[in-house]
Amino acid sequence: MNRRVFVTRLIGLTGSASLSRALLAAGPEQTTEKIQRTEAEWKKRLTPEQFRVLREGGTELAFSSTLDKEYGKGTYVCAGCELLLFTSEMKFNSGSGWPSFTTTLPGSVETKTDFKRVWP
Repeated sequence: MNRRVFVTRLIGLTGSASLSRALLAAGPEQTTEKIQRTEAEWKKRLTPEQFRVLREGGTELAFSSTLDKEYGKGTYVCAGCELLLFTSEMKFNSGSGWPSFTTTLPGSVETKTDFKRVWP
């Protein structure tokens, strides 16, 4: 299962002005070169919660994300690298308590198998 981390507090819904700026910067296809930053650089760039989720694999409780009930038009963007991740047309309500998407924008999300166990 893909980590829900990408769609919780790590991303924000942008308006059309931000989307246009991001699309112009990214060009027709996004480049997905790995961003190299030190831990101190990441901590300076991200809030403590974003750092916990993005860099340490944390998550939040189900139904606690403000993005779960967000259905405005726009594009979801990574809080760490500003890469476009999903469009609002890709979003659906899974009833799981986390924002859910049918697919991702090409070249935007890397997945891995997560062997961590979650205990209440």
